[in-house]
Amino acid sequence: MTAIDALIFARFPQAGQVKTRLCPPVSPAEAAALHSACLIATLELVRSTDTLRPRVVVTPDEAVEAMASLIGDAGKAGRSRAVAPDPVAGPGADDTPSSRGRSILPRTADLGADGTPGSDLLETGGARDVPVDPQGAGDLGERLWRAVAAASARGSRGVILIGADSPTLPWPLLDEAAGLVRRGRNVLGPTEDGGYYLLGLSLGACSLTVERCTAPPPDAAALFTRIDWGTESVARQTRERARASGLELVELAPWYDIDRPEDLAWAWRDLADPAAQHRPAAARLAELLRPWGEPV
Repeated sequence: MTAIDALIFARFPQAGQVKTRLCPPVSPAEAAALHSACLIATLELVRSTDTLRPRVVVTPDEAVEAMASLIGDAGKAGRSRAVAPDPVAGPGADDTPSSRGRSILPRTADLGADGTPGSDLLETGGARDVPVDPQGAGDLGERLWRAVAAASARGSRGVILIGADSPTLPWPLLDEAAGLVRRGRNVLGPTEDGGYYLLGLSLGACSLTVERCTAPPPDAAALFTRIDWGTESVARQTRERARASGLELVELAPWYDIDRPEDLAWAWRDLADPAAQHRPAAARLAELLRPWGEPV
């Protein structure tokens, strides 16, 4: 069965540079820890679907080696914690507990001072065989399209673009998206805040018997141009670009990503559900989310 590239877009976890919309109640160091754990749990989710071939696409570009270490080498036996080179520890790092009076850093062995997770978390979801690519320059749309074009050049049958903040995504939704892309369809998974948690593209005119696709859909680049990234207009504008370009988008059920303080409680409830507890990295993330999920 020919695999589809699942391109997981992520910023390298640096305190004060990731998940800033969670602060407060989350501190910058806690936000970096959550971002790391979300990435590992999202990677674990993608790897549970045998038709998807995960690939992490990171910014800033100089963090490629550090990200590869974070998701893979730091999980080797004998390492006591993830050790990533600069630029992890940056200005604004803050290890203070959240405003709710409890920290998600229950043991110093679990996390580095910069918010990167310890080896126990990485051993549950780490993967040394997952490639890591730089996002490159430009706005988000340019970086997304560059990754799609690179996947096409590698001969991928299709791509699924997903963020590192989607660890709660139900497996059936991800599997449905993979199946649709493999059958030559394009897929949009909208979020409840007007963005999207997933975009899937079939690369070229592929059939179930074709092993290689030579080019993205000719007008697919329009899906990434003139989009107000980071706003509630992203999904609407993507639909408009698709219609104008003659591209059909099959829509999945709406879901959410972990982006706002109110998402933390939702994520904890979803990941604490017994259905998610069989995934070790998801269970570990649920424990990290507990301070904002449990009723006070």
